[in-house]
Amino acid sequence: MAWERLKDSSSGRSYYYNKETELTQWEFPDDILLQTLQKHGWDRAESDGNVYFYTVDGSTSSWNLPEQVLIELKSIFGDDLSEAEIKGESSVNGEEEIAESESETQNQQEQEHEPQQQSPASVNPEKDHDSNSEKKVVPKTNELLGIEYSGIEEGGSTAVDVSMASDSPPKDQVENDFIGLLESLDIPTNSTFNQCIPTLVNHANYWEVTDPLLRKELFTQFITQKRALELQNSKDKIRPLFMEVMAKNNVKYYTRWETFEKLIMDDDLCNTISDDVKREFFDEYVSKLRSEKEYQIAKTKQNELVELEKELRATVELNTEFTKTAVQLQSKYKNVTKSEILDVFEKVMSDKEKEQELMLSIEKKKNYRTDRKARQGFIRLLEKLLESGEFKPSSQLRWYQFVSVFKDKPEFLELCGHRGSTAIDYYWDIVEKENLKLQDKIELFKQQLVNANKKLGDVDEKMFIDIMLRASKAEVCNTPQEDMLSIYRLIKSPEAQTTQKRGTHQTDFPEGRLGVSKDGPQKRQKITLRRG
Repeated sequence: MAWERLKDSSSGRSYYYNKETELTQWEFPDDILLQTLQKHGWDRAESDGNVYFYTVDGSTSSWNLPEQVLIELKSIFGDDLSEAEIKGESSVNGEEEIAESESETQNQQEQEHEPQQQSPASVNPEKDHDSNSEKKVVPKTNELLGIEYSGIEEGGSTAVDVSMASDSPPKDQVENDFIGLLESLDIPTNSTFNQCIPTLVNHANYWEVTDPLLRKELFTQFITQKRALELQNSKDKIRPLFMEVMAKNNVKYYTRWETFEKLIMDDDLCNTISDDVKREFFDEYVSKLRSEKEYQIAKTKQNELVELEKELRATVELNTEFTKTAVQLQSKYKNVTKSEILDVFEKVMSDKEKEQELMLSIEKKKNYRTDRKARQGFIRLLEKLLESGEFKPSSQLRWYQFVSVFKDKPEFLELCGHRGSTAIDYYWDIVEKENLKLQDKIELFKQQLVNANKKLGDVDEKMFIDIMLRASKAEVCNTPQEDMLSIYRLIKSPEAQTTQKRGTHQTDFPEGRLGVSKDGPQKRQKITLRRG
């Protein structure tokens, strides 16, 4: 907070100092008052030179500073901060004027009611000391101030006991009694405090409030509240009549004040109302109509947006183009903009994409389990055929020979309808495995030719097979003749031994059974001859 409230040591008055601008002033900072009013939903205005306060929504107006605003300002600048100081109604000159006016009025009344002194000779001591025979004469001023009067002492002097009554009423009661006094006197709202002092000093409730500044503050509060009440009562009586005039003239939410003002120029009722009040009623009426219209438009738009979303969810597909449907939708939903239609369209498309992704994910998981089950079933079929001897793998195995073994088996038919490894992949795995076995035997077969004193160029296929059948090593002589023929061709054409590896496909042959590792695809060498 840039402002501070300080006390002037010489006069006792409060003044304000801005630490940022180093400005010093007697008046309460206007920017602080406006900020606090707006914070609590209030604002201020002037009417005939008098400041009043009103809520921003126009529901309440008051001559007094709002209580919550006063409480907050007191919490910042001190509990002794008064509404009069905030509004600039209290000053040193005002205090002196009030005190001087009260003092003059009080002295005048004391002179009027002061008893005449008696000479010593005319005093009858017996009569004066007889308290039961004659009542004491008490000045009216003493009665008003609560001062006890003890009568005339010896020597003709007047004795006055200036001690105040011991039983003083509570402060709240004193203030309420003072306000009650103002109400009973029916003081006009255009009266000032100084004008009313001559009347007020004749009543004890006035003197019970000992602080002159407090008297003026209470008086100001009373006048402000009375003005606000009179103004509100006057508006409440006129408002329904003026509303009928606006309805009669068919005022709409878009009607301008200048247009309506011309329509009521000759209306007797309207001519008795001030322009400010008429404009206030007009703005209130039009604002209400506008709010109703905006609510109706918003409600209609919301309903159309709901229907639009339902229609889009029922009709659009993932390949639907927005530009082809936007024109038709705009003509059907007139309260919805093209941008809003696009927002709903994108929302629907996003939801449909998410639904499709979810369905594909579920289907993928389902198919994966089914595909794997089909592959495992086919592998078990091959294992059974190997164990029973119905299927004998060799390097010379042809595809038609391989497939003829199980073409009518349900495991093969099930595998054909799924993704992943196919029967032909397993066929090539078996052929490659057998060819790899033959390559391991090539050196043994070459050594056998050396033992027989033969060169490969000197023998044909038949002679090569005869030599190998006579070999002493079982690994050579027990080799099937068709494999011997494959080895012969491999030795004779080294360039045909290997080719580029076949496309990698993971197989599900258990390691040790069909000879394929579980670790996934491997680089394998193919026999070119068997591809032909």
